[in-house]
Amino acid sequence: MTETKNTEWLKYVNTILLAVIMSLSVLAFAKITTIHNAQEATGNKIVEVVTKQNEVMRKVDDLDARVKVLEINYMNEIKTWVDANYVRKPQK
Repeated sequence: MTETKNTEWLKYVNTILLAVIMSLSVLAFAKITTIHNAQEATGNKIVEVVTKQNEVMRKVDDLDARVKVLEINYMNEIKTWVDANYVRKPQK
């Protein structure tokens, strides 16, 4: 008789423990899935930002090359224009 009471009690304890473990497992799975989706979205955004950054850097390099060519070819004209259009402050 005592064994059956203990067995019944252990069955209830096992059932409760299994329910708790299953609940925690489901919650952990849901949280991990949410984190995974957030990381995937962040990764996609990073790829997009890097792509745009590379495009902008390429454009900056092109403009830099163009400005250098203009500076080399038209240095005297640039100096004349600056002298004609800007008022210089007297030197102390």
